[in-house]
Amino acid sequence: MKFISTTKDEGATILYGGERPRHLKKGYYIEPAIITDVKTSMQIWKEEVFGPVLCVKTFKTEDEAIELANDTQYGLAAAVLSQDLERCERMTKTFQAGIVWVNCSQFLEMGGKGFLHFEKGV
Repeated sequence: MKFISTTKDEGATILYGGERPRHLKKGYYIEPAIITDVKTSMQIWKEEVFGPVLCVKTFKTEDEAIELANDTQYGLAAAVLSQDLERCERMTKTFQAGIVWVNCSQFLEMGGKGFLHFEKGV
């Protein structure tokens, strides 16, 4: 909840969710959140959020997408979603992530491409 309230104070837009479900008074529950107008300097962009939070950030070029994706100290995982498989291959070679999925995510069976060593690993 702190990430979401801080993000709101920093100027991002909570497009959907991000609240405690009214019917769940006890425990640590939060509605899935979709957040837009996120800047790369914001805490929610820089830190790992262990919860159902999606930050939406747009880009115009592949280079900009790669720069945004690699702007992390963690580099745990990345996913490329595209019908252009040549683009997918280019992107997998430039992402600095422990695992990169193509047209899927979080598939745990020995899938993905490449393993790099960052602060944390998959």
